[in-house]
Amino acid sequence: MHMRRRSTVQLRFMSFVTALVAVFGVAQGAFAATLSVSPASGNYGTGDSFSVKVMVDGGGQPMNAVEAALRFDPAALSVSRVSKDGSVFSLWTAEPTYSNAQGTISFGGGSPTPFTKKSILVDIAFRALKEGSATVSFSSGSVLAADGQGTDILSEKPGGNYSIAAKAAPPHPSPPPSAPAPPTISPLPQAPAIGSPTHKDAEKWYKENSGKMTWPVPDGVSGVRLIFDKNAKAMPKDVSAPAPAEKEFSQLGDGIWYFAAQFQNANGWGAIGRRKIMIDTAPPTSFTIALEKEESPALPAPALVLDAIDEVSGIAQYEISVDGGAPVRVLALELKNKTYTLAGLPNGAHKIVAKAVDAAGNALEADKEITTAGAPPAEQKPKEKNADQTNQTPSYFGLYGWIVIVALFVALAGVIGFSGYQKRRFTDEREKMRKEAQGSVNEISKIFAALREEVEEQINAFDKKPKLSEAEKQILGKLKDALDIAEEFIDKEIEGINKFLR
Repeated sequence: MHMRRRSTVQLRFMSFVTALVAVFGVAQGAFAATLSVSPASGNYGTGDSFSVKVMVDGGGQPMNAVEAALRFDPAALSVSRVSKDGSVFSLWTAEPTYSNAQGTISFGGGSPTPFTKKSILVDIAFRALKEGSATVSFSSGSVLAADGQGTDILSEKPGGNYSIAAKAAPPHPSPPPSAPAPPTISPLPQAPAIGSPTHKDAEKWYKENSGKMTWPVPDGVSGVRLIFDKNAKAMPKDVSAPAPAEKEFSQLGDGIWYFAAQFQNANGWGAIGRRKIMIDTAPPTSFTIALEKEESPALPAPALVLDAIDEVSGIAQYEISVDGGAPVRVLALELKNKTYTLAGLPNGAHKIVAKAVDAAGNALEADKEITTAGAPPAEQKPKEKNADQTNQTPSYFGLYGWIVIVALFVALAGVIGFSGYQKRRFTDEREKMRKEAQGSVNEISKIFAALREEVEEQINAFDKKPKLSEAEKQILGKLKDALDIAEEFIDKEIEGINKFLR
């Protein structure tokens, strides 16, 4: 009984010692975490920037939260940034902040997943301000264990010490040697100015499919490459050296072609010159003539429907002839709905012959028999002239013409009167009258000749007038008749007087 009680006491003592050792061991391991800076030392020059990382090491114990505050000399160092890049924290209870005026840095954070390894908390960028020694130390801190109770296991928090020396000024660099002037590079050739003596207008269609292209060759050009192609952007490839100044072509197919040329000099190939050529050697493919109203073929002014097709250059104009007469040219663009109206045709049958001419001058002919019908034109009665128009003196004749006519008749009357007078006195004064009559006859002949000349000038003036009225034509005829009658009468009277005086 005594021995059994003794064994129980020994067992209880051993249990107490074991528990004490266990508690002591746990207490020793619970305060093994460390806060530190890395690097803890370094040598820098004034104006240099360097990085210092704040680290945590749990000593193998799981941890999940840290808070820390650091202090630095703001006269020796300044902070440009505090970065969270690479931090073990994913949650931040206090965002990293700093003050260069007070020389402080603080932050707080944690991780939902416990960690045990040495890890980065924040990365601080410092700039050295003056020479001397600069320290960075922890003013406070805590490291919480991931034990469900938030036990602070921080045991040490050593800081850093950095030496800053005056930075030597960089040597003044010597000026670099002057670069040699770049060599002068001659320009590449300009694009050839292409023309054609056979196809002068690039915007005109031609039915000739043979011709010549020409271009001037400037100095320094050693070669040229050429191409004929229906692609407007085709690159020249046929090289000729020395460079020619022309290129003949023949048997080009119908359509739009592009001729391209490119010069070469000592520096290389230059810009490309291009020239368009439009060829159409075939007549229109079809041409028909129809009446717009075939159900009513006999019309006074039939409308022709001219329907022609040319698939290359297109229809440019029509040449229309009626009953073999001179053709009338009508531009295709002037026709409305391809319709051309024939007006002014006499009643009856007519044959229409027309040509459809394309833009290159090729033609296709067609014909059509038509009949026109309609009321004959009404007979027009001559217009009656009023009294004013009948009696109106032509303005062209004028007062001067009337004076000449009056003078002519006065002279005629004088000749007649003088002739009678001379005959009555002839018996008594035959010899005296012979001399006087001869002188008078001569004077009258001169006067009549002058009057006749003046009247003929008036008649010629009338004849040159472009359009004479009926009244003017009548007066002109009477004036000519009066002049002829007067001349004939005077000649007879003078002849009779001369016979009588012999």
